[in-house]
Amino acid sequence: MNVGGFDRLVRIEEVSITRNSYGEEVIEWVEVETVFAEKYDKLNRESFQANQLVASTSTVFTMYFLDGVTERMRLVDLDTNVIYQIEGIKEVGYREGLQLLTFTKDRFSNE
Repeated sequence: MNVGGFDRLVRIEEVSITRNSYGEEVIEWVEVETVFAEKYDKLNRESFQANQLVASTSTVFTMYFLDGVTERMRLVDLDTNVIYQIEGIKEVGYREGLQLLTFTKDRFSNE
């Protein structure tokens, strides 16, 4: 792995569901780990969904191996505050690193 490209500071978060005093579910994202990673934008596209223009970007983040990362987690790029949903995980070598296939969506009103 080329660690010289690990120039992005990202926070890995997982969802935490608790209940408030009224018994309602409260959903929040909590930090699992903050790591340096390499970012590579793989695919950009636009489409209409629910009468809105949606721009989506598929991005691959490469980082050192971290046990316990799942597709139910997300990444936050701390330089840009963009949130990326993890949709695929690939191990690099034997527990040497991870490649995380992620996506982000921006919705634009169709007015």
